[in-house]
Amino acid sequence: MPKQTLHHWQRISLSALVFLAATSCCNNGGAEKSSLLEQAVPLFENGIHHELPPLKPETRRIFESIAQGNIASALKLSSTAINTAPDDNEVVYARAVVLYLTASFGTARPLFEKVISNGPSFAGCDRIFYFYGMCLLRLGKAELAREALLAQLKLQPDGAETRIALGELTLQEGDPDGALAQFRLALQSLPVIEKSATIHGVARAKAQAGIGKALLQLDQVEEALNATQISIQLDPSQAQPYYALSRIYMRQGKQAQAKQAFDNFRRLSAQQ
Repeated sequence: MPKQTLHHWQRISLSALVFLAATSCCNNGGAEKSSLLEQAVPLFENGIHHELPPLKPETRRIFESIAQGNIASALKLSSTAINTAPDDNEVVYARAVVLYLTASFGTARPLFEKVISNGPSFAGCDRIFYFYGMCLLRLGKAELAREALLAQLKLQPDGAETRIALGELTLQEGDPDGALAQFRLALQSLPVIEKSATIHGVARAKAQAGIGKALLQLDQVEEALNATQISIQLDPSQAQPYYALSRIYMRQGKQAQAKQAFDNFRRLSAQQ
């Protein structure tokens, strides 16, 4: 497996996945509820405010590989670790995160659920509900994903990536005002970054792209154009904002600019 950067995985577009999740929820006859989360959230809320044991060296190396963008190394290390200690909670968590990052969502889900069931037992488990929620979203479980993401906000109220995911989900459900509020809260929690050279820069670009989409649905075309252009300035490698830009230009009757933006969208989509 070739080495992939962490930014590559963070640039995966949520829009199509959210649409599939929302459609799946409707087709399955409505909302699902998770008794697992209902029982686990208070335990994790309490647990993260206490001193938990630090990560073991082998688990720490997995997360260091992820932070360095060496997903192939993380995959190999986590495979070895879980074969050696299949019931170690932090090893199971690390393996689940790596599987999520490599798009093995169906395999990652039961591992996340195992960790959630066991409760907080190690330092660094404070993003468990985010990863679990995103995993559910990619498996088409929109209502369960929302429940997990809202649970994550109880652990980290200023979690920008969680707000962005909720914004995408809310937008797809037909509530642009609610989505706009989530995207703006995400922006407020992030430092001002001029480029996407950092994780924060990527997140700001995604939040601005979401703001643009929500504003366009609210028929605030000029404001949508501004937000979308800021998103592209922050991270020109994103494909989806160029598609949004082409739609905005079409609304404005600017055919040439719309075609150029759409051509950029197709070119970048082919690269991703």
